[in-house]
Amino acid sequence: MIGNEFADAIAKHAALHNYGHDEAFPPPSLDGNPFAHLYWLAEDNNETTHTTIKIDLAPLQNIMDKLKAHMSKHHRLGDANTNSGYYNYWKRLLTSENLTTSNSFWSNTTINVSQKRNVMKFRTGTLDTQKMAHLYGRATNSSCLLCHQPDSQIRMLSGCQNASIQNMVTERHIIASRLIIKTLNKGDFIGNIIFTDIGSETRMAQQSLVLPAHLANRTLPQWLLPNLSADELRSCSRPDAICILPVGTKNGHQRDIQDVQPSRWDVHLIEVKCCDATTRATTRKSN
Repeated sequence: MIGNEFADAIAKHAALHNYGHDEAFPPPSLDGNPFAHLYWLAEDNNETTHTTIKIDLAPLQNIMDKLKAHMSKHHRLGDANTNSGYYNYWKRLLTSENLTTSNSFWSNTTINVSQKRNVMKFRTGTLDTQKMAHLYGRATNSSCLLCHQPDSQIRMLSGCQNASIQNMVTERHIIASRLIIKTLNKGDFIGNIIFTDIGSETRMAQQSLVLPAHLANRTLPQWLLPNLSADELRSCSRPDAICILPVGTKNGHQRDIQDVQPSRWDVHLIEVKCCDATTRATTRKSN
């Protein structure tokens, strides 16, 4: 009885006064749904058939984890400008590059954290150059302090004309070339590489690179430029490597060209170059 009297008193107070009681439930919607005023987070769960697209909503059961995953998937770029050059360059490269090879430096134990950080800065265009320092007001001009030319990432990597930097660039280039030739020597075309210009045998041995007996180093073969003397061949400009394949070779694994006449050779001049991370390298061939 006491409970009923108490409830009646509350109801009478609520009827006579517009305060001191809970808000009433809103009326049902026109289709009779009493929960039309309630909302729950959901994500699209679309099913596509041959003729139609069925759009369904799947409620996010766990707000913390499911909502975080949903927002990260659709908005992980935040306020990033997707019209920028870097974004479009990398998006294009995703369809053509070997992602495992491109990102292998992350698991390479010989590369320290500072070097890995510099790689990512170079890839994203945020390397600490004089140009960047000038852009953010930390320098009075954007020219290189050593060669006094307009600064950039690619100039820092291989374009600075200062003597000390040029020696470093040359050594880095030769080391990279040795690593590439060392990798090619483990492949199917080892017998087709007939020339390299990647340093002395002593320096190659420091990188555990031993050239096959048939492969000449630092002296161009006479048949390539028959009008030059032996001295001129030693002093003229040379590619980093030369690979010979029979004419028409594409995906075959040709290892021996001894039975193929020189007139039926495709001569591939291999030149290692540095470029921006978002610029595709090109291959040139001479017949």
